[in-house]
Amino acid sequence: MSAHAAPAPSGPTFTIRGRPYAVLLPKLSDPRLHLAAVIISLQIIGQIGFDFELSISQILLAIGTCAVLEVGIALRQQHVLMWPASAMLTGNGVAFVLRVPGTVHGDWWSLNGWWIYVGTAAVSLLSKHVIKWRGEHIFNPSNIGLVLCFLILGRTRAAPLDFWWGPMSAWLAIALAIIVAGGFLILSRLKLLRVAIGFWITFAIVIGILALAGHMMSARWHLGPISGFHLWWILITSPEVLVFLFFMITDPKTAPRSPTGRLVYAVSLGVLAGVMMAPTITEYAAKVALLGSLAVMCLALPLLRLIPMPLDRRLVLGIAAAAAAVATAAMVIGNAPAVASASPPLPRGHLPAISILPSQGVQTKLDLHTAQLIAYDLLAAKPSTGAGPLRVWLVQGVEQGPPTATVQLARTTYHLHRTGDGQWALPSSAPATPLVAAPKSSALNGIRLQNVAPAVGLDFRQDSFRYGVSNDYTAMMGGGVCWLDYNGDYWQDLFAVNSYSSGDILRWKAHGGLPRTQLFKNVHGRFHDVTANAHAGLQIQGDGCAAADLNGDGRPDLIVTTSRSRRDAEERPTRSPG
Repeated sequence: MSAHAAPAPSGPTFTIRGRPYAVLLPKLSDPRLHLAAVIISLQIIGQIGFDFELSISQILLAIGTCAVLEVGIALRQQHVLMWPASAMLTGNGVAFVLRVPGTVHGDWWSLNGWWIYVGTAAVSLLSKHVIKWRGEHIFNPSNIGLVLCFLILGRTRAAPLDFWWGPMSAWLAIALAIIVAGGFLILSRLKLLRVAIGFWITFAIVIGILALAGHMMSARWHLGPISGFHLWWILITSPEVLVFLFFMITDPKTAPRSPTGRLVYAVSLGVLAGVMMAPTITEYAAKVALLGSLAVMCLALPLLRLIPMPLDRRLVLGIAAAAAAVATAAMVIGNAPAVASASPPLPRGHLPAISILPSQGVQTKLDLHTAQLIAYDLLAAKPSTGAGPLRVWLVQGVEQGPPTATVQLARTTYHLHRTGDGQWALPSSAPATPLVAAPKSSALNGIRLQNVAPAVGLDFRQDSFRYGVSNDYTAMMGGGVCWLDYNGDYWQDLFAVNSYSSGDILRWKAHGGLPRTQLFKNVHGRFHDVTANAHAGLQIQGDGCAAADLNGDGRPDLIVTTSRSRRDAEERPTRSPG
């Protein structure tokens, strides 16, 4: 995110060990404050309207890391105490774009991947103090930090914000209005509007060429490859692309100074972005290529400034024409090959009645033909599932993977993924890890147990005898677990009951409090602790639990039994699929 600096006003001073330190605060007219208002507004709208998978803790970690580093560097080098407006913009920009797989929307204080946010923010901020050319930093801070993060960690640990935020809605209209209006107002004052407009027009032309050349892109929110006009429209109207062109490429510290230079910079960057996106076939790679184009351009600008000016006009025109021809050839030749997306024909046979439900976080509308293919493939894999009515819908892919299909049949829920030949398949079971031989029982011949809890995100410890075994019969009863679909997404979630010994109460309170029950949300086979968000942490000596729809409203209720009383966990309304 760019830091549009404004001269800081003179302010009060304070003295440390005899040395005076000026206190520098931004004015209300500072463009950095206006940009901060735009990004914070988008963060809030993203949480309310688009279910951003980003926690408040992750945002604060990124902003706080940059702010602390900037204040410390300014105190040491300039002997001033300054409000770190630019640094906070850098941190907010990192948090706005960066996503760590496994973060669940609504888990506001999740620290999932905290070190990724801290590390990326630190690299971003330090880049402008360490990587310099003739006294000025080369890269846009948040951009270079994000690019390095994605290249080093890969898509399983970090990913950029999606190009597509959701279908047209009031929230999307508000978000687009804030981006465009805020961008025009801020850039008009800074005389950088030509950079944003020049890039957008060039980028639209280049993406149009790619679309005409047959370029395709897969995404976790779209079933099958995206191509043609649909691809072009998604990219040129993407809120993520608009944020990039209005607030990242327009950093006055890294953009050229002259009006002509800024226009050339914008056009060149638009062409470079298209060239780098041409070989990509996934949304993840396309997003990294878009961000990477700015890093490459920032690296090239200091080298271009070494060329003596002015140049002969005919030479400039010749170089520009040659560059355009090379770029066009690179996009066409380097364009990723098309992927066949034709649906296979329907097999013969009877199908049960099919109900198509709204998809979750997927742009594609599930049609009857595809739903029937899913049903045929499920019944082929599970022929004994019965012939009752069938409900099917699409679910957004995990870790940048394509969307999956969820099917409910005969009170059983199945999850299928699409194979390369267009068929739908159930997840294959992973091969078991070889185990050391253990004592055998004739009643358990052939049975092997493997602890997979850490691998799927389950982190629960039964605390009955944490501080040593005693004869407390209430703790001996143990706890218990029960499966329930608490949020209505047709994935079974896990509730775990905890307990403790009465003789250890003072020890527990001295170490932060009594142990609590825990609720783990099932996100496509991986579990996330949502105890705090769901208010499911009960400090009890638990015996067990049971889940059932006690009042017949279609949502599960939870009963937890204890050694002294019974507590009913209040039923909380949740969203059904779609």
